[in-house]
Amino acid sequence: MNKGLVVLIAGVMMMCGIQAASAQSSWGTALKSAAVAAGQAAVQSLSPQAQATVDQAKKLPAGAPQENFLMTRAREFLASGNYQPALDLANYVITTVNSKNVDAKKIMADAQAALTKMAQDKLMKTQQASPAAQQGQARIDAAKQVQADAAQTGNSLKGLFAPGK
Repeated sequence: MNKGLVVLIAGVMMMCGIQAASAQSSWGTALKSAAVAAGQAAVQSLSPQAQATVDQAKKLPAGAPQENFLMTRAREFLASGNYQPALDLANYVITTVNSKNVDAKKIMADAQAALTKMAQDKLMKTQQASPAAQQGQARIDAAKQVQADAAQTGNSLKGLFAPGK
C-alpha cells in the first residue's frame, strides 16, 4: 500500500476517534493494517535520541504508563534545548499513543517555534559573516571616505581661491 495513503488513512482514523484495535469488518482489518504501518513509519522517522526513548518506553513493565514516560522525556528534551527529539516524541505520542494529548501538542508547537528561530538565527549569522557581505560593506565604507575626502578638498580649494586672499 502507498506510504502516503497509509499515513492519510491513519490520520483520518485518529481524527474520527477510531482505534486500530477496534476495527472489526473486512475493511476494518485493512484500516488496522494501515494504522500499524503508519505507526511504524512514524517510528522510523524519529531522531536517534527519540528512538532510544521510544525503545525504553516499550520495555516498561505491562501496565506502566508509556505516555507519561514519553511526555516526561519530551519535556526534558525541550527544557534542555534539544528540540528535535522533543518534537519527535510529542509527535509520536499524538500519532501512536493519544491523539488528544494537549501537552504533546503544546510541546510540538514550542519545539517547532524554537527550531524555526534557530534556523533564522543561523541564516542571519551566515549572511552577516559571508565574505561578499563584508566586501560590500568595505566598499561602502571606502566610498563614504572618498566622498568625505573630496568634500574636504573642495572646501580647502574654496579657501585658497576665495576672493580677497
